[in-house]
Amino acid sequence: RNHVGLQGSNGRVRLAQDEPKQAESYARKALSLATGDRRTQAGANRLLAEALREQGRNAEARSAERAAGS
Repeated sequence: RNHVGLQGSNGRVRLAQDEPKQAESYARKALSLATGDRRTQAGANRLLAEALREQGRNAEARSAERAAGS
């Protein structure tokens, strides 16, 4: 679980640094590590949605938001 949180934190830092592709990578890694943890998966999906939106990938962002329950 600590690895999941670290991936999410790294992703948020990358978004703040205007590196959405790196943030996407960290979000996807967090998702892969959060199997069975719905709350953590939702957070990773929200991060993924934000990273995708920053890249102009709005349809994919909406899909990630739906997966997050947003």
